[in-house]
Amino acid sequence: MDAIEVGLPYSDPLLDGPTIQAPVDRALSQGVATSDVFRTVAEVARESGISPATIYRHFPNREALVHAAAVEHMFEGVEQEVHTWGVDELREHLRVLWRRFQATPHLVREAIASEAGLEMRRVRWAVQQSEVAQGLRDAGLDAESETSQRYLAAVALLCSAHAYVDLTQRMDLDVDQAVDTATWAIGVLSEAIGLDPGS
Repeated sequence: MDAIEVGLPYSDPLLDGPTIQAPVDRALSQGVATSDVFRTVAEVARESGISPATIYRHFPNREALVHAAAVEHMFEGVEQEVHTWGVDELREHLRVLWRRFQATPHLVREAIASEAGLEMRRVRWAVQQSEVAQGLRDAGLDAESETSQRYLAAVALLCSAHAYVDLTQRMDLDVDQAVDTATWAIGVLSEAIGLDPGS
């Protein structure tokens, strides 16, 4: 099961309808209170390793909910200050992230294919692009040049869920081989534009 809906009954039973109202009536007749629901949600969140706020958020459709569940789980605790990283730090970042991808392949595929996933990738990419561009400026390079823009696009591609899927499923590499391949390519590109890959 990828997701469940947690809800409290409306004050007007007609809005819930008989299908939803029947289990609500059964729960109420067994003494279940609103505080029990909140306590259960907190336990589910703790056991799932996520914030209770994730559970309580409203999603406009199933696609947005599934993508958020996939992304928040996979990116939880992952550093975003990438402009200070060298290739070794990037390699470790990808290893953690792609192992999470490996644990939830169905969510990764759905996130890649969904409209909600596309929008969330755009938002994440804007943040990452800013971080990598800062790294280029820190190294004395023009982050707005055509070469730098191509570099930014290539790094985004090599660090993406698409790269993970292609390298592990199409190329049949294990996660460590996939990470090493992606970071090797980023190192080569970094040297090509005059950026020290260790910095």
